Amino acid sequence: MFKLFLIKFILFLYKEHIYEDFSVLNTFGKIIIFPFWILKILYIILLLPFFILDYFWVNSKIYKVFDDAINMRNIGENDSVEITITKTYINKKIK
Repeated sequence: MFKLFLIKFILFLYKEHIYEDFSVLNTFGKIIIFPFWILKILYIILLLPFFILDYFWVNSKIYKVFDDAINMRNIGENDSVEITITKTYINKKIK
């Protein structure tokens, strides 16, 4: 049980806070960014208890409800009024 939690927590840290896409940088940019990336990893290791709270918050049901509402996921038929109002507002703003 604890191993599974630890694996999921380390994967969460890597995906959300450690991973950087270095492919978009040229060689000079990689040289500049890499030391700061190492410092960022050290700060994450030092502040690990705060990231455990972040992990529990992101995996909670309340967060998923807020995330769905903000990103407009799981929109049903009853929510079509909000979408038409937004489309009308965007069309008026463009004209």
